[in-house]
Amino acid sequence: MTENLKNKLIKLNDDQLLDIIKNLKKYNYDIKTREMSLKILQDRGFSNNVINNIIENSETEKNYDKNLLTEYLNKYKKLSIITILSSLILFFIYPIFSNIIFILHQIFKIEFSEMTFNITLFILIIVIFPLYIVSYIKTYLQYVNFYDIIYKNKNKPKFLNITFILGLSFFIGFYFYFLYEMKKDLKENK
Repeated sequence: MTENLKNKLIKLNDDQLLDIIKNLKKYNYDIKTREMSLKILQDRGFSNNVINNIIENSETEKNYDKNLLTEYLNKYKKLSIITILSSLILFFIYPIFSNIIFILHQIFKIEFSEMTFNITLFILIIVIFPLYIVSYIKTYLQYVNFYDIIYKNKNKPKFLNITFILGLSFFIGFYFYFLYEMKKDLKENK
């Protein structure tokens, strides 16, 4: 078994061996595999100092990535609130505005023509809709940045573009799913 593992490790290039040393837990290897990988790298001319520097740099990079992931997740949450509020306002603007007009009419005896009502409603939509689009795009960019770090040096899943299109219409529903997935992926990368 040990000889078989050693032969497998010898066939790997230097970067692959360093990856095994750095990510022992990720690949479910034991300490013996790490020691064999270190021995092979030393046989190939790597000094212990060089190997240790590479491992330390990778740990620093991992910590930086974790901080970035956390920052993107927090920005996603904050921007999502703006997106959700603006989408709710857009969805309920007609009934809300109709009730406000009704209350104004009842309390202050103010009359609004249908034309005034429609123009005011149109202006409100013109103001709120760009807010929704801008906040949605910024929220989506945080989502993409988060997954750019997760899938660094790997093939990114194609679902990222589909989620942009579907999320535009169903953002409130997708928000909770995206948040759950992002938190899960953040825990897996710690």
